Amino acid sequence: MNITIIGCGYVGLVSGTCLSDIGHNVICIDINKNKINSLKKGIIPIYEDGLEKMIAFNTKKKRLSFTTSYKEAISHSDIIFLCVDTPSNKDGTADLTSIKNTCVSISKHMTSNKIIVEKSSVPVGTSDMIHKIISTNLRKNNKKLNFDVVSNPEFLKEGSAIIDFMKPDRIIIGIDDIKLKPIFDEIYLPFNRKFDKIQYMDIKSAELTKYAANAMLATKISFINEIANIADKLGVDIENIRKGIGADKRIGTEFLYPGCGYGGSCFPKDIKALISTSKANKYNAKLLRSVDEVNDAQKEILSQKISSHFKNKLSGKTFGVWGLAFKPNTDDVRFAPSINLIDYLLANQAIVNAYDPIASIKKSLKHKSRNYKEVSTAIKAIKSADGLIICTEWKEFWSLDIKLFLKYMKQPLIFDGRNIFSPQKMRDSGIIYYGIGRGGKTP
Repeated sequence: MNITIIGCGYVGLVSGTCLSDIGHNVICIDINKNKINSLKKGIIPIYEDGLEKMIAFNTKKKRLSFTTSYKEAISHSDIIFLCVDTPSNKDGTADLTSIKNTCVSISKHMTSNKIIVEKSSVPVGTSDMIHKIISTNLRKNNKKLNFDVVSNPEFLKEGSAIIDFMKPDRIIIGIDDIKLKPIFDEIYLPFNRKFDKIQYMDIKSAELTKYAANAMLATKISFINEIANIADKLGVDIENIRKGIGADKRIGTEFLYPGCGYGGSCFPKDIKALISTSKANKYNAKLLRSVDEVNDAQKEILSQKISSHFKNKLSGKTFGVWGLAFKPNTDDVRFAPSINLIDYLLANQAIVNAYDPIASIKKSLKHKSRNYKEVSTAIKAIKSADGLIICTEWKEFWSLDIKLFLKYMKQPLIFDGRNIFSPQKMRDSGIIYYGIGRGGKTP
């Protein structure tokens, strides 16, 4: 089938590439000319394991192409996926500017009936807005054309997005016309060989399902972080509690890993958007507000531990930071806990040498300081450091020889924001260790 993808960001690139990989003829459009020119040369704007090779393969097979021309993209297919950005406004509401502008462009270049598919995360009721904008602009242009709006939210985890797309737990399709089912059955046919993974529902239910899923996962993270903070006060190791409750099949182990807070492009903005939607409908989403507040506070937990240890005297202290991305296997630093932490250290005249395999936060920091450097290896980050701070649990950090801390650091002191090390091993090696919910300071 011919498919058009609007937006060559994370969702658009992964979705378009994977759809082309299963045999569809896909064209991706973005208004950013530099991005499209780079994509045509095989240079991708994001890091996602396996994506670059998949794009190159399907581009060579002529199943995947890129353009800045709306005329070309809209004429290519009668099925158009909206994959544009929907960031948060200052008040927490979703910024739908890109969605609105895209709808105007679609209506301007429509010459046949279309199916408009919401792939981006959008507030409940956005489908009505899309229908209104396109209908209004079609009338203005004297076009007597029909179109349908469908919700097909993405459930991609950064770092494993290709696997998530190619082996989905479920495929949510929100439609108001049952006649559209065969079209989506055909689009997603390769994923339904063992059993039908498509769940059809009304459009608004599909829109809310996306937000509800992310809200549930964010809730689990804030919950375990809250329990971890209590464990610290009680001198209890959260790892025991995590395993104990995770063994309960009703709870499970996924997303029960305490740390220095969640970040990324989805959870923070989707929680805030759902809170705003609730407020607009005169409902006080107390649980969701608490999830958001707990996460905001959790991003300060490492700063508090550091300040307490050094008795608020951070000026001139040198810190190594491991990990800048909000999670491993991605270069995404949006709302990453590392930003809050490093801004705090720089504001207190500390020196920071940070290392991440692929991510950088130089453009995201409020404090532009000569005291901040991004180095090329994990070892360079800890040389002559007064302390090491771990913000992202990259695999390469897990197996480093503990003796390296004793060899290179000014003092062997670790603030582990992802609990990758064993407090017992740190104690046995004479390293001062602070984890998240590991019972306080060790030794």
